[in-house]
Amino acid sequence: IDYAVEGLRLLEMIEKPADTPIRRWVVLRDRGVADANYAQGLAYLKKSLGMVGDSTVILNRSIEYLEKAIEADPRFDAAYFRLGYTYTRLDDADKAIENYARTAALDGIAAQLALEQLQTLYEFLKKDPAGIPQFTQEQLAYIDGKTAEKEAQIQLLEEEERMKLQQQLDLQLQPQQPQPPQQQQQQQQQY
Repeated sequence: IDYAVEGLRLLEMIEKPADTPIRRWVVLRDRGVADANYAQGLAYLKKSLGMVGDSTVILNRSIEYLEKAIEADPRFDAAYFRLGYTYTRLDDADKAIENYARTAALDGIAAQLALEQLQTLYEFLKKDPAGIPQFTQEQLAYIDGKTAEKEAQIQLLEEEERMKLQQQLDLQLQPQQPQPPQQQQQQQQQY
């Protein structure tokens, strides 16, 4: 947990290198933020496994960090899967189903396991498993919406950077106003 906290602190301090395109910088920074938050969420989840008694507080901390990981990278399938598992441990079947469906929708490494978890939860809740594919598609639409929001943020940052560069270029290209002779003499006398 300490390493993830330190990693997040360092990521917040790093400034974008001048020669790095804003899109690349945002993607790399967000991936680092997502990974660090995922590591913290996973650490809290593992910590809860060894607890005797109520682990609700620890599981809620896990959720907090896993959600931050997903906020930084809306297509982070492993974070959705762990979030589904955490909600299962908290007996929140609806949120567990939602996150397992998002995992399955992304069709990543945990997709098959997520589908199995969905099947189990649907059977336990006596829901018709025939609805799983449609619900999974709805969750993919949700993820696509979150991804589009991130893309819009990146485009806004790119536009801001482009405008700043244009202003700097405009300032550099402005013709220098010749100084009146009186100011030139005063400047020469100062040296």
